[in-house]
Amino acid sequence: MNEKERWEEIWKEEKNNLYTDPARYLYILNSCNSKKILDIGCGDLSSLIYAKEKISLSYIVGIDIAENALRKAKKQIKKFELDADLVCADCNYLPFKNDSFELVMAMSLLPTLGESYLLAFKECYRVTKQNIGFNVTHVENAIIAKVRDMKEFEYGWIGKLRRKIFYSSEEKISALLKDFKVNGKIDVWYAISNHLHEMWKDDILVLAKKYYFKFLKNQEKSG
Repeated sequence: MNEKERWEEIWKEEKNNLYTDPARYLYILNSCNSKKILDIGCGDLSSLIYAKEKISLSYIVGIDIAENALRKAKKQIKKFELDADLVCADCNYLPFKNDSFELVMAMSLLPTLGESYLLAFKECYRVTKQNIGFNVTHVENAIIAKVRDMKEFEYGWIGKLRRKIFYSSEEKISALLKDFKVNGKIDVWYAISNHLHEMWKDDILVLAKKYYFKFLKNQEKSG
């Protein structure tokens, strides 16, 4: 079963987007105040609909590899009167020109991609002209879950339970942002795990701003 088939099967049954905490969307959107948003791995758009109830949203483009997810998203657009378009596409090969969006959201996307996480990030970087919002599963989660066969890759590790997951740390994500010359705000979100009965590191939540370095470059020229 390839990736598309796997996600088609997942979204065949699911009624809601179970992979993203809507509060993370809201946190990023509040920080950016962007008008033209690309939501990669949008699922049924549940998280953005939650955000719409809290703040005003302008134009949204939702991308997902699963047509089953987009069919559900289409119903949501009609029900909640969203100004949105949907595209069925692979996040590793986005069908958009450079600098097409003010904000690119890749929430709960990169961890699911295994070794191709960096290719997807490069595509996010290419199509945004200002902001990238994404989250990464913290490597300490892998330690708690006793994930074996952890292999170190650029900017993180790949481990496998039922499937391959990309894990990272604050230090490695900081290195990624530095290498791509973006100014990144990195926060670690915490969650109570009912299974483990303890507080543990849930996600590394990142807002990266491309224009910051463009601004500095222009300042150097004018100086």
